[in-house]
Amino acid sequence: MSHSHSHGRGHSSGHSHNHGHDFDPHHPGAFCHTLFRRRETASVDYLINILDFIRKTNQTWTWELRANDAVLQMTIPCKKEQKAEAEFYLLNAMRQHLLGYDWVIVETVCNKEATYVSKKAIEKALNYKEVAEEPKETEEPKEPEANAGEASGS
Repeated sequence: MSHSHSHGRGHSSGHSHNHGHDFDPHHPGAFCHTLFRRRETASVDYLINILDFIRKTNQTWTWELRANDAVLQMTIPCKKEQKAEAEFYLLNAMRQHLLGYDWVIVETVCNKEATYVSKKAIEKALNYKEVAEEPKETEEPKEPEANAGEASGS
């Protein structure tokens, strides 16, 4: 089943606006949810920016804010195997449209149900600490977090 016709990578042909781009029109049941964590430096207009981003990119990515707006969840219809591609595509688009300044990608979760993203994934995004360019070790001592049950691989 090698019908991978990725035509014009990234450029969505104006008319096909019912799935974002052709990640996977043939498997409408497969989804990749990419979770972003809002940066402390995020613009006050981040909500307007998201809407603007969707409009500008002309995609039908669905988005949702979780955990008091700190976590942005974007959903792209595509199969698990295309996860990296989807993530890369989304990240690139975000960088082009300023959204990259407000949000940092934490992870991409793939599953069959469009609506379901685990609490664990949301929590992971909430607790995600961005590695700063310059060491900011002065703020607080490294506290041992309660990560006892952290033996679960991805």
